[in-house]
Amino acid sequence: MANFVCLTSEYKGEDFLRQLHRCGHKVYLISSQSEKDKPWPKACLEEIFYLPKDDQLKWNMRDLKAGMIWFMRSQSIDRMVALDDFEVEKAAELREHFRIPGMGQTTARYFRDKLAMRIAAQDAGLSIPAFSPVFNDNIIRFFFEQHSAPWVIKPRSAASTLGIKKLLDAAQAWKYLDILGDQRSDYLIESFLPGDVYHVDGLVYQGKVIFHNASRYLDTPLKVAQGGGIFSSMTMDPSCEDAVELFGLNRRLVQHFGLKHGPFHSEFIRSDADGKFYFL
Repeated sequence: MANFVCLTSEYKGEDFLRQLHRCGHKVYLISSQSEKDKPWPKACLEEIFYLPKDDQLKWNMRDLKAGMIWFMRSQSIDRMVALDDFEVEKAAELREHFRIPGMGQTTARYFRDKLAMRIAAQDAGLSIPAFSPVFNDNIIRFFFEQHSAPWVIKPRSAASTLGIKKLLDAAQAWKYLDILGDQRSDYLIESFLPGDVYHVDGLVYQGKVIFHNASRYLDTPLKVAQGGGIFSSMTMDPSCEDAVELFGLNRRLVQHFGLKHGPFHSEFIRSDADGKFYFL
Protein backbone atom coordinates (compact mmCIF):
# COMPACT_ATOMS: atom_id res chain seq x y z
CA MET A 1 0.00 0.00 0.00
CA ALA A 2 1.30 3.45 -0.92
CA ASN A 3 0.29 7.05 -0.26
CA PHE A 4 -0.62 8.89 -3.48
CA VAL A 5 -1.09 12.65 -3.82
CA CYS A 6 -2.91 13.57 -7.05
CA LEU A 7 -3.07 17.07 -8.50
CA THR A 8 -5.57 18.52 -10.96
CA SER A 9 -6.86 22.08 -11.31
CA GLU A 10 -9.92 20.83 -13.20
CA TYR A 11 -12.45 18.05 -12.56
CA LYS A 12 -10.92 14.94 -14.12
CA GLY A 13 -9.16 11.68 -13.29
CA GLU A 14 -11.95 10.22 -11.18
CA ASP A 15 -11.58 6.74 -12.76
CA PHE A 16 -7.87 6.76 -11.90
CA LEU A 17 -8.64 7.80 -8.31
CA ARG A 18 -11.13 4.94 -7.95
CA GLN A 19 -8.66 2.42 -9.34
CA LEU A 20 -5.93 3.52 -6.92
CA HIS A 21 -8.39 2.98 -4.09
CA ARG A 22 -9.38 -0.47 -5.40
CA CYS A 23 -5.67 -1.38 -5.44
CA GLY A 24 -5.49 -0.63 -1.73
CA HIS A 25 -3.65 2.70 -1.82
CA LYS A 26 -4.37 5.82 0.23
CA VAL A 27 -5.28 8.66 -2.10
CA TYR A 28 -5.17 12.40 -1.38
CA LEU A 29 -6.42 14.94 -3.91
CA ILE A 30 -5.42 18.56 -4.50
CA SER A 31 -7.76 20.52 -6.76
CA SER A 32 -9.12 24.04 -7.28
CA GLN A 33 -11.62 25.82 -5.07
CA SER A 34 -13.83 26.20 -8.15
CA GLU A 35 -14.10 22.38 -8.39
CA LYS A 36 -15.30 21.89 -4.82
CA ASP A 37 -18.89 21.01 -5.81
CA LYS A 38 -17.91 18.49 -8.50
CA PRO A 39 -18.84 14.80 -7.94
CA TRP A 40 -15.42 13.61 -6.77
CA PRO A 41 -15.33 9.95 -5.63
CA LYS A 42 -14.96 11.01 -1.99
CA ALA A 43 -15.41 7.47 -0.69
CA CYS A 44 -12.13 6.62 -2.44
CA LEU A 45 -10.20 9.61 -1.06
CA GLU A 46 -8.60 10.13 2.33
CA GLU A 47 -8.88 13.89 2.01
CA ILE A 48 -9.33 16.66 -0.57
CA PHE A 49 -7.49 19.98 -0.43
CA TYR A 50 -8.70 22.95 -2.48
CA LEU A 51 -6.60 25.87 -3.71
CA PRO A 52 -7.86 29.21 -5.05
CA LYS A 53 -6.76 30.41 -8.48
CA ASP A 54 -5.09 33.77 -9.01
CA ASP A 55 -6.02 36.45 -11.58
CA GLN A 56 -4.40 34.34 -14.31
CA LEU A 57 -6.43 31.28 -13.27
CA LYS A 58 -3.35 29.55 -11.83
CA TRP A 59 -2.39 28.18 -8.44
CA ASN A 60 0.13 30.05 -6.32
CA MET A 61 3.09 27.68 -6.18
CA ARG A 62 4.30 29.13 -2.88
CA ASP A 63 0.91 28.36 -1.29
CA LEU A 64 0.92 24.84 -2.74
CA LYS A 65 4.40 24.16 -1.39
CA ALA A 66 3.47 25.59 2.04
CA GLY A 67 0.45 23.30 2.16
CA MET A 68 2.62 20.31 1.34
CA ILE A 69 5.06 21.25 4.09
CA TRP A 70 2.18 21.25 6.58
CA PHE A 71 0.74 17.99 5.19
CA MET A 72 4.04 16.13 5.37
CA ARG A 73 4.45 16.81 9.08
CA SER A 74 2.04 13.95 9.67
CA GLN A 75 1.99 12.03 6.37
CA SER A 76 4.56 10.48 4.04
CA ILE A 77 4.16 10.56 0.26
CA ASP A 78 5.20 7.67 -1.96
CA ARG A 79 4.00 8.98 -5.31
CA MET A 80 2.76 12.29 -6.70
CA VAL A 81 0.63 12.20 -9.85
CA ALA A 82 -0.42 15.04 -12.15
CA LEU A 83 -3.89 14.23 -13.49
CA ASP A 84 -3.90 17.26 -15.79
CA ASP A 85 -1.43 18.60 -18.34
CA PHE A 86 -1.20 21.89 -16.45
CA GLU A 87 -0.03 20.17 -13.26
CA VAL A 88 2.95 18.27 -14.78
CA GLU A 89 5.40 21.05 -13.89
CA LYS A 90 3.92 21.62 -10.43
CA ALA A 91 4.17 17.93 -9.55
CA ALA A 92 7.75 17.84 -10.84
CA GLU A 93 8.75 20.83 -8.70
CA LEU A 94 7.20 19.27 -5.60
CA ARG A 95 8.94 15.94 -6.27
CA GLU A 96 12.26 17.76 -6.54
CA HIS A 97 11.74 19.75 -3.35
CA PHE A 98 10.51 16.85 -1.22
CA ARG A 99 12.63 14.20 -2.99
CA ILE A 100 9.63 12.11 -4.01
CA PRO A 101 10.35 9.43 -6.66
CA GLY A 102 9.29 10.21 -10.22
CA MET A 103 9.83 12.73 -12.98
CA GLY A 104 11.82 15.79 -11.93
CA GLN A 105 11.81 19.29 -13.37
CA THR A 106 14.40 18.76 -16.11
CA THR A 107 12.61 15.72 -17.55
CA ALA A 108 9.18 17.33 -17.11
CA ARG A 109 10.25 20.24 -19.30
CA TYR A 110 10.56 17.88 -22.27
CA PHE A 111 6.82 17.25 -22.01
CA ARG A 112 5.63 20.80 -21.26
CA ASP A 113 8.22 23.28 -22.53
CA LYS A 114 7.93 23.54 -26.32
CA LEU A 115 11.46 24.93 -26.61
CA ALA A 116 13.01 22.17 -24.51
CA MET A 117 11.12 19.44 -26.37
CA ARG A 118 12.19 20.80 -29.76
CA ILE A 119 15.84 20.88 -28.80
CA ALA A 120 15.57 17.33 -27.40
CA ALA A 121 13.73 16.07 -30.51
CA GLN A 122 16.39 17.65 -32.70
CA ASP A 123 19.08 15.89 -30.66
CA ALA A 124 17.18 12.61 -31.19
CA GLY A 125 17.44 13.09 -34.96
CA LEU A 126 13.76 13.79 -35.63
CA SER A 127 12.65 16.25 -38.29
CA ILE A 128 11.11 19.38 -36.77
CA PRO A 129 9.93 22.70 -38.23
CA ALA A 130 12.62 25.40 -38.16
CA PHE A 131 12.41 27.24 -34.82
CA SER A 132 14.18 29.79 -32.70
CA PRO A 133 14.09 31.01 -29.11
CA VAL A 134 13.25 34.70 -28.88
CA PHE A 135 15.81 35.79 -26.28
CA ASN A 136 18.22 37.59 -28.63
CA ASP A 137 17.31 40.08 -31.39
CA ASN A 138 20.22 39.14 -33.66
CA ILE A 139 19.30 35.45 -33.53
CA ILE A 140 15.69 36.34 -34.36
CA ARG A 141 16.81 38.48 -37.33
CA PHE A 142 18.94 35.60 -38.59
CA PHE A 143 15.95 33.25 -38.29
CA PHE A 144 13.81 35.65 -40.36
CA GLU A 145 16.54 35.83 -43.02
CA GLN A 146 16.91 32.05 -43.22
CA HIS A 147 13.25 31.04 -43.05
CA SER A 148 10.51 32.88 -44.91
CA ALA A 149 7.13 33.75 -43.39
CA PRO A 150 4.56 32.76 -42.31
CA TRP A 151 5.72 31.84 -38.82
CA VAL A 152 3.89 30.99 -35.63
CA ILE A 153 4.81 32.25 -32.19
CA LYS A 154 3.97 29.81 -29.40
CA PRO A 155 3.91 29.94 -25.60
CA ARG A 156 6.50 27.48 -24.34
CA SER A 157 4.30 25.95 -21.62
CA ALA A 158 0.68 26.36 -22.70
CA ALA A 159 -1.33 23.29 -23.71
CA SER A 160 -2.71 22.55 -27.17
CA THR A 161 -3.07 25.67 -29.37
CA LEU A 162 -3.54 28.15 -26.51
CA GLY A 163 -1.79 31.44 -27.19
CA ILE A 164 -0.45 30.52 -30.65
CA LYS A 165 -0.40 33.42 -33.12
CA LYS A 166 0.31 33.24 -36.86
CA LEU A 167 2.67 35.94 -38.16
CA LEU A 168 2.75 36.97 -41.81
CA ASP A 169 5.88 39.15 -41.94
CA ALA A 170 8.79 40.46 -39.87
CA ALA A 171 7.11 43.77 -39.03
CA GLN A 172 4.14 41.96 -37.53
CA ALA A 173 6.46 39.62 -35.63
CA TRP A 174 8.54 42.44 -34.10
CA LYS A 175 5.38 44.31 -33.11
CA TYR A 176 4.03 41.23 -31.32
CA LEU A 177 7.36 40.59 -29.56
CA ASP A 178 7.29 44.20 -28.33
CA ILE A 179 3.79 43.64 -26.95
CA LEU A 180 5.01 40.56 -25.05
CA GLY A 181 7.71 42.64 -23.37
CA ASP A 182 9.26 40.87 -20.38
CA GLN A 183 7.16 37.76 -21.11
CA ARG A 184 8.95 37.30 -24.44
CA SER A 185 11.29 34.60 -23.11
CA ASP A 186 8.26 32.40 -22.40
CA TYR A 187 7.68 32.03 -26.16
CA LEU A 188 9.40 30.61 -29.25
CA ILE A 189 8.98 31.25 -32.96
CA GLU A 190 8.61 28.52 -35.57
CA SER A 191 8.11 28.15 -39.32
CA PHE A 192 4.51 27.45 -40.22
CA LEU A 193 4.21 24.17 -42.10
CA PRO A 194 0.94 23.48 -43.93
CA GLY A 195 -0.08 19.84 -43.73
CA ASP A 196 -2.16 17.21 -41.96
CA VAL A 197 -1.60 16.84 -38.21
CA TYR A 198 -1.43 13.45 -36.48
CA HIS A 199 -1.20 12.38 -32.87
CA VAL A 200 0.08 9.29 -31.08
CA ASP A 201 -1.30 8.47 -27.64
CA GLY A 202 -0.41 5.69 -25.29
CA LEU A 203 1.24 4.43 -22.12
CA VAL A 204 4.82 3.85 -21.04
CA TYR A 205 5.87 1.44 -18.30
CA GLN A 206 9.47 0.90 -17.21
CA GLY A 207 10.64 3.01 -20.14
CA LYS A 208 8.84 0.93 -22.81
CA VAL A 209 5.71 1.74 -24.80
CA ILE A 210 3.15 -0.88 -23.77
CA PHE A 211 0.23 0.65 -25.68
CA HIS A 212 -0.05 3.19 -28.50
CA ASN A 213 -2.66 4.46 -30.89
CA ALA A 214 -2.26 6.74 -33.92
CA SER A 215 -4.87 9.22 -35.16
CA ARG A 216 -5.22 11.99 -37.71
CA TYR A 217 -6.95 15.27 -36.96
CA LEU A 218 -9.75 15.91 -39.45
CA ASP A 219 -8.90 19.62 -39.23
CA THR A 220 -5.67 20.90 -37.69
CA PRO A 221 -6.09 22.04 -34.06
CA LEU A 222 -4.80 25.52 -34.99
CA LYS A 223 -7.38 25.88 -37.77
CA VAL A 224 -10.23 24.86 -35.45
CA ALA A 225 -9.00 27.07 -32.59
CA GLN A 226 -8.68 30.17 -34.77
CA GLY A 227 -11.29 29.60 -37.46
CA GLY A 228 -13.96 27.50 -35.76
CA GLY A 229 -15.27 24.05 -36.56
CA ILE A 230 -15.42 20.70 -34.84
CA PHE A 231 -12.34 19.48 -33.00
CA SER A 232 -12.09 15.83 -34.06
CA SER A 233 -9.66 13.12 -35.08
CA MET A 234 -9.87 9.71 -36.76
CA THR A 235 -8.19 6.56 -35.46
CA MET A 236 -5.78 4.99 -37.95
CA ASP A 237 -5.30 1.33 -38.79
CA PRO A 238 -2.28 0.44 -36.60
CA SER A 239 -0.83 -1.73 -39.38
CA CYS A 240 -0.89 0.98 -42.07
CA GLU A 241 2.42 2.43 -43.25
CA ASP A 242 1.84 5.90 -41.76
CA ALA A 243 0.89 4.54 -38.33
CA VAL A 244 3.93 2.25 -38.24
CA GLU A 245 6.20 5.19 -39.06
CA LEU A 246 4.56 7.35 -36.40
CA PHE A 247 4.96 4.60 -33.79
CA GLY A 248 8.67 4.42 -34.57
CA LEU A 249 9.13 8.18 -34.29
CA ASN A 250 7.22 8.24 -31.03
CA ARG A 251 9.31 5.44 -29.49
CA ARG A 252 12.44 7.48 -30.22
CA LEU A 253 10.87 10.47 -28.50
CA VAL A 254 9.86 8.53 -25.40
CA GLN A 255 13.32 7.01 -25.04
CA HIS A 256 15.20 10.27 -25.65
CA PHE A 257 12.93 12.36 -23.41
CA GLY A 258 13.37 9.89 -20.56
CA LEU A 259 9.75 9.00 -19.77
CA LYS A 260 9.75 6.00 -17.39
CA HIS A 261 6.08 5.58 -16.50
CA GLY A 262 2.87 7.28 -17.59
CA PRO A 263 0.75 8.44 -20.52
CA PHE A 264 1.91 10.44 -23.53
CA HIS A 265 0.40 12.49 -26.34
CA SER A 266 2.73 13.31 -29.24
CA GLU A 267 1.85 15.39 -32.29
CA PHE A 268 3.35 15.27 -35.78
CA ILE A 269 2.60 17.10 -39.01
CA ARG A 270 3.01 15.65 -42.49
CA SER A 271 4.30 18.54 -44.55
CA ASP A 272 2.45 19.27 -47.78
CA ALA A 273 5.79 20.39 -49.25
CA ASP A 274 7.81 17.18 -48.92
CA GLY A 275 5.46 14.55 -47.42
CA LYS A 276 7.73 14.01 -44.37
CA PHE A 277 6.54 13.76 -40.78
CA TYR A 278 7.76 16.59 -38.53
CA PHE A 279 7.50 16.58 -34.74
CA LEU A 280 5.23 19.27 -33.32
